Amino acid sequence: ATRVSWGAIRLPSPQVVQQALEWLLGVAASFIVMTGLLITWSEAIPTFLRRDPPALALTIVTAGIAALSPVAIITLAAVAVLFVLIYNRLLLGVMLVIFWSAFFMTDLDLLIQAFAVVEICFALTVAALIARSMVAWAQHRRDPESYPPPERPRLIPLDGLVLAFVAIAFLSLTWVEFWSQATREVRIMILEPALFYALLRLMRLERRDLLWLADTLIFTGAAIAVMGFYLYITGQSVVETDEGAGRLLSVYGSPNGVGLYLGRCLPFALAYVLLPFDSLRRGYGAVAAAIMLLAVLFSQSRGAILLGIPAAVAAVLLAWRGRRALVPLTIVAVAGVLIVLPLTLVLPRIGDLTGDTAFFREHLWYSSVNLIREKPLTGVGPDQFLYWYRSRYLLPEAWEEPDLRVPHNVLLNHWVALGVLGVLAGIAFQAAYWRKLWHVYQCLDKTDLLRFALVLGLFGSMADFLAHGLVDVGYFSINLAFVFFLSLGMLYHLAHPSEQPAPDEERV
Repeated sequence: ATRVSWGAIRLPSPQVVQQALEWLLGVAASFIVMTGLLITWSEAIPTFLRRDPPALALTIVTAGIAALSPVAIITLAAVAVLFVLIYNRLLLGVMLVIFWSAFFMTDLDLLIQAFAVVEICFALTVAALIARSMVAWAQHRRDPESYPPPERPRLIPLDGLVLAFVAIAFLSLTWVEFWSQATREVRIMILEPALFYALLRLMRLERRDLLWLADTLIFTGAAIAVMGFYLYITGQSVVETDEGAGRLLSVYGSPNGVGLYLGRCLPFALAYVLLPFDSLRRGYGAVAAAIMLLAVLFSQSRGAILLGIPAAVAAVLLAWRGRRALVPLTIVAVAGVLIVLPLTLVLPRIGDLTGDTAFFREHLWYSSVNLIREKPLTGVGPDQFLYWYRSRYLLPEAWEEPDLRVPHNVLLNHWVALGVLGVLAGIAFQAAYWRKLWHVYQCLDKTDLLRFALVLGLFGSMADFLAHGLVDVGYFSINLAFVFFLSLGMLYHLAHPSEQPAPDEERV
């Protein structure tokens, strides 16, 4: 047997270990910098992508190929190209997430498994942000004088609320009965939208970038409306009422989903119409607003027509004119009545406030309250309501709708899914949101049209969330969750601008 004398082995000194570590870090930094230069093609790609029209056109074509190609290899190649585009301009990735979150049921086949397109776009954007952060670190390490260290984000109270909301969601998993459904709900409804907010927080967004995000939201709403009309006219996706009138569905499983989403997009288009922008932007807003309004009417969503849209329009007008909003509010109210009343003859469901839906909502809320009485502190957990409702709490009078996944009230939704802590988090979100938005509004220079339009849109979008949420899904839908956290991210950047106004921007 051979004996090893450990005392004879000399370990390297701490100085040698430190030098070796420094050498390895230097090699890693050089490799990362070279990879970054390769992806950016020596800054040629970022320079090209700063031009908005070619950047958007190239991104739309690439994303379209990735989403529609039946060949998996072509899809993977398009995804790789998308990563390069997003790495060079993160805003493109955020815009793709906004668009595809509205089409959250669209999948993309990546050989191993099919993933939702919105999740692929979000993952590419997060990966690009991480890669850019690594390159910034490597550049600073190689040349500290030329490249300053990356800025460390400072947490604000709104960030703490988002973290608390996510923590409450994970805590709720400890008492759920159906684990797989709950974990999926937490991932797609809470974790990923919250990470989307974190992504927006970490990005340096200029005011023009925020306007592009608003433009994307308006375009997405118009696309949902146009798709809905196509499916409605061709008869591929229509729900008939008891009176025989068809309801527009678009890409959602319920006509009310159309009203819920378009109600969040419409205020931004209305802001373009009201403010003295150039004719192109005002025309874009007017056409998009008209298409979305018409789609909401054809969806016959009473929650949107009677609650959500009126609240959104009123909030925009009040923020636009302040105390002088009485006249435009009166005009809009009279015009709304003159439009809706004749429509009730063709679409009688709009004027039937005591119809089947109201009947089912009443019994649904009563059942939800009974459930909360049994579990007042915890609720039943994310995506658990369906199984508890139809097995224990479904009233005999409401037997025709046993497959409801949420109580259709923003307060009850949070309480059933996340318990009392979820309700408190929802209230805290609203308090923080309106407080910060009011502060931004009071400090706003109304000749700065870009910021003014965004503020008006944020007023109206959240007003729709609250009003329509009284009788329907307020948050717990993928598209609505992403819009909610998009609003929080845009509000943060409006409250903490990263640049001074440029002389060529829209002002009056």
